[in-house]
Amino acid sequence: MKLYWMAALAALICSLALPSEATAQRRAARVTATHAPAPSCVWVPPHRLADGTFVPGHWRAPALPGYVWVQARMTAGGRIVPGHWRPVRDRRGHVWVPGHVTQNGRHVLGHWRPVRDRPGHVWVPGHVDHRGRWVSGFWRPARRPGHVWVPGHVDHRGRWVSGFWQPASRRA
Repeated sequence: MKLYWMAALAALICSLALPSEATAQRRAARVTATHAPAPSCVWVPPHRLADGTFVPGHWRAPALPGYVWVQARMTAGGRIVPGHWRPVRDRRGHVWVPGHVTQNGRHVLGHWRPVRDRPGHVWVPGHVDHRGRWVSGFWRPARRPGHVWVPGHVDHRGRWVSGFWQPASRRA
């Protein structure tokens, strides 16, 4: 499980930005392993799909046992859904929630979620924190008086920030 989330985070980081075709072609010859967003990422050179769609060169996470790589794609609305890992088997007591982009543009990595809900709580998927350590999924309270939950997200530097409770207002 820890291996999945480390690979999922690497996949998200590797596929966050897809450059234009012209930019991708100029960069293709200059790309080296030193440019990888994570040491385990694999460079996929620019190419065209059978239908003629151009796929810019991009970094992808390496193979992950028990999962199948799903290529990055663009939605009809123009949003990029980063490449991600999809499990090939079911996990007892859990359901797979595919990665998706929310209406406010935040990308949610695919994750396992317990089948049974826990009243008054919200499931927080397991993830790799900013120090590269695995944090197992957990149930957090749905509400905390005087606080607002800030969901985990990738920051402007491409690093994962774990979700946290933030005071709703600052004291004077």
